Amino acid sequence: MVPEPVFWPMFVVATLAAIVASQGLITATFSVIKQSVALDYFPPVKIVHTSEYSEGQVYSPEVNYGLMVLCLAVVFGFRSATTIGNAFGVAVVCVMIITTCLMAIVMLVIWNTNWLFVSVFFTVFIFVEGCYFSVVITKIPQGGWLPFIISILFTLIMTSWNYGRRKKFEYEMKNKLSKKTLGELLSRIGDHRVPGVCFFYTDIFHGIPPIVKHYVQNVRTLHQVIIFTTVRHIPIKTVLAAERFLVGRIGFTGVYHCVARYGYMDLLSSETTYFLDQVTQCLTKHIGSALDFSDNPDEVGQEDERAREIQMIVNAKAAGAVYVLGRSEFKVDNNTSYLDRIVAGIFYPFLNSICRSPVSSLHIPPANFLELGMYYDLL
Repeated sequence: MVPEPVFWPMFVVATLAAIVASQGLITATFSVIKQSVALDYFPPVKIVHTSEYSEGQVYSPEVNYGLMVLCLAVVFGFRSATTIGNAFGVAVVCVMIITTCLMAIVMLVIWNTNWLFVSVFFTVFIFVEGCYFSVVITKIPQGGWLPFIISILFTLIMTSWNYGRRKKFEYEMKNKLSKKTLGELLSRIGDHRVPGVCFFYTDIFHGIPPIVKHYVQNVRTLHQVIIFTTVRHIPIKTVLAAERFLVGRIGFTGVYHCVARYGYMDLLSSETTYFLDQVTQCLTKHIGSALDFSDNPDEVGQEDERAREIQMIVNAKAAGAVYVLGRSEFKVDNNTSYLDRIVAGIFYPFLNSICRSPVSSLHIPPANFLELGMYYDLL
């Protein structure tokens, strides 16, 4: 109990300390979630960079609302300062132990510190923190279980998401189409191509995603101009407009790849035709410079070939564009392991269905958006 004469000063100090601690927790959560999303360990959420000078100063409205809901749930669920204090104490001591373990690993692996010094450091700190933990462990039945439940929940989310993403990437890399297969698809279609530009969004840069074959099997045609697009966010403030798009031709006329690079302060334009205008402009410049042609520049008809290809892109742009994204689901049957049935068959599809839509994050015009579903075999 606080003596009555100093109650209000202590109340003010405690309130300010709680504000500082909560702000530290919130900002740390934003940073951890942002790094987890970048490493494919967490479903995509909206990340807002609040400083043009610091790449790590971020804010996430979705995470902020999630923390608010958790705080309200804890307060209304426990309805006791003692129980909340027990949960907080267990969480703090566990964080201290984890920090000591990670610090010892950094000293050994990164700093190459002498193992004897690391052993002394680890022994001293882990002994003190172990004493703390032996005290708070008795509080686990009285509310101390909450940090473990939250940790298990987030571990389940992160491992399920990463497992599903890795399986998806492995399938796409193993089943990506070769130039020969793409040529066979194009020859099968012949001249029956749809006017316009088609952007296929893909995470793989080297190769052609397997969803293209699935698209042709169902739609029976392809657009006049096909652009396989990969979006990359790089850790610099902004990318110059002249360096934002890396484009090139993939062996056949009308088939190209594009890497769109954005810095952390770059905003994707919400204008309907901005992305189409910028990419087609880069393509026409690239073709005009003859970077895609390996033949002799002095060969007769070379200039005419470039002019026809540029005109084809201009005509396709005038006809409009469609933006295709794949939505994959894993094929689960009786031969699938129990782990894959639970993680890839239940948890990952659920997370994928509630995570942030690429339409909003990539600013794709909804009227020109096409989502194509495809079953992936588990490898």
